[in-house]
Amino acid sequence: MTRRTLLIFLLPLLSLAFQTTLPVDDTWAHHQQCIDMHGSSERFHPQSASSILVTFNSHSAKGIASIVIFELADEHLGGKRRPGSNEKEIICTPENIKRQLCEPSQLGEFLISDHALQKAAHPMITRAVDLSKPIAILYPVTGPGYYCVAAVAYSAPSFSATMAVVDAGSRLPAFRSGLLGLYQTIAPVWMLASLSWVFFTAESTSWSLSLDHPAPWILLCSAGTTGARWAWLELGDDTAWGVLLRLSWYGLALAQNCIVLFTVHMMAARGSSRCRTRLIPAFLALFITLYVGAIWADSIVYVRVCLLLLNEMPNSW
Repeated sequence: MTRRTLLIFLLPLLSLAFQTTLPVDDTWAHHQQCIDMHGSSERFHPQSASSILVTFNSHSAKGIASIVIFELADEHLGGKRRPGSNEKEIICTPENIKRQLCEPSQLGEFLISDHALQKAAHPMITRAVDLSKPIAILYPVTGPGYYCVAAVAYSAPSFSATMAVVDAGSRLPAFRSGLLGLYQTIAPVWMLASLSWVFFTAESTSWSLSLDHPAPWILLCSAGTTGARWAWLELGDDTAWGVLLRLSWYGLALAQNCIVLFTVHMMAARGSSRCRTRLIPAFLALFITLYVGAIWADSIVYVRVCLLLLNEMPNSW
């Protein structure tokens, strides 16, 4: 009965989704808007299916506005090169029609080659919208990424549009969704196996654990590191507990590496002097490199997003 009550309470929450709106217009600050999205394939819950909907706010405006929706990793595929030149043309204009870069029916659209559409990891949609009879543009988002809407006034003096975003709620950035799924599958098994090994090892030695037998200590740190990483992925950085878990993960990983280094030192001490002088510095350099590399890789995407927000990343459109 309790389980059924819990399911009844949780089912409405499953249909909830993150929703927000962003302005898109002809000013430099708002001509391109990007947002991190997880994506979904909710066929039976259209209100919570991940998507981007662009609507134009005024029906009294005149002229054409050019708009394109894409995933940031595919941005470099935009545009077409002029014949005999490496320079790219971005918009379908009468001159580019004469150059046979586009068809007359594509006048005002962003230029995207057929090869680029095939090579792109996500769909790319471009439209030339007549502001006297504007249309809404719906872009389904089926996978994680950093999705953008870019627009320019092709023949209109100005325009104003709204980018409405619906996405499945989550505390994590989209690029970590796959990692969370991996931890949800593997972490419980690894933690159970590690702790079981520690228990049986400790029982066989009458619970007299020492650094002379470092395997249980390494396994304890490994289980703690895995658990802290898993819990942090579930909570994210939005809470104090999430930040604490992330710091705990770094600390436990450092402790685990120190124990491994101590073990290597003990092994080398029992060997020849030649082994001691070469093995220990090599492993020390290796573990420092791996530890610093792991922290750098874990933070590099945040740096990239900050650069995007500061408009320091080159814009191909």
